[in-house]
Amino acid sequence: LDSAVVLPGLTIAMISGTGLCVTRYGSLGGAPAHIPVVFYCLTAFAAWWAATDLATQPKAMRAIDEWVAKGASTDIPAIVEDRFISNIVSCLFVVALYGIMVLKPGTLPQYTPHLPHLF
Repeated sequence: LDSAVVLPGLTIAMISGTGLCVTRYGSLGGAPAHIPVVFYCLTAFAAWWAATDLATQPKAMRAIDEWVAKGASTDIPAIVEDRFISNIVSCLFVVALYGIMVLKPGTLPQYTPHLPHLF
């Protein structure tokens, strides 16, 4: 299910963003700095997700099934703990993307005139 939702979502976002970038600025290289940064962040997130999350899902599911079959009385399987760390890093990618969206040039002064300018 994850690969049916996450990968197409990232792909559509990147294709749509690239298309809008080419339409508005002529190319990704001609766009304001925050646009390529978002593109690179999404690319890194997709690679991270594929390498750490998608690649370990079957092993983690088997480890949990075995752990439950043994009564779940021992320590949590190591692969599940590793996936926890992977999920934290994935969340940091999402935070970074939202940070770029919020802190891009013109956003705060344009939509929040009552706040002091940060940049």
